Amino acid sequence: MLSDLLCFITSKFGRVEVKMLKTVILDYYEADDVSRAKLRLMDDINDLHVDQTPRISRRREGERHVIRDLDDIFTLITFVDESKINNRLPLYVTSDPDRMPSLRLFEGDLKYFYRKLEQFDSKIEAYGSAMAAMTGELRSHLAEWPAPVSRPAQQSTLTLLNCQLLLLVLLIANSLSVTTSQAGLR
Repeated sequence: MLSDLLCFITSKFGRVEVKMLKTVILDYYEADDVSRAKLRLMDDINDLHVDQTPRISRRREGERHVIRDLDDIFTLITFVDESKINNRLPLYVTSDPDRMPSLRLFEGDLKYFYRKLEQFDSKIEAYGSAMAAMTGELRSHLAEWPAPVSRPAQQSTLTLLNCQLLLLVLLIANSLSVTTSQAGLR
């Protein structure tokens, strides 16, 4: 059966989140396309003479009728899926694949980016743990250092803080270069 919208929905249903499908459909198709697809699906399901078909109005009125029509289509598709009568419906096809939106970015490319973000998150956690360990080690070493006796107390505190910061920066730089070389900069 020729229906671009129903071809798109049936090919993506169960593999792509319904909310995402609805968003793409509302952005891509006209209200008349949605209404025609709904009527086509209703007629095809009625031709199957299935019991307990959801009661859905054939015609919606109002400002947001396209959203309600699309909700009706997904109600019917869900009913068909749960009743396991998918194979009894006609096969919906398109005459022109350009009349169907592409979800490539959502289906495949974002998964790649999510994986990369998870990898970055685990690396940041590892760096945080390493930094905490280095800071603790640095504090223990700095606690053993005697304060200079010949300088006033305020100046010796500033010098000690400067030394601590310098050591911390050196340790971080060393740790990052070791970690980066071990990771191989993939």
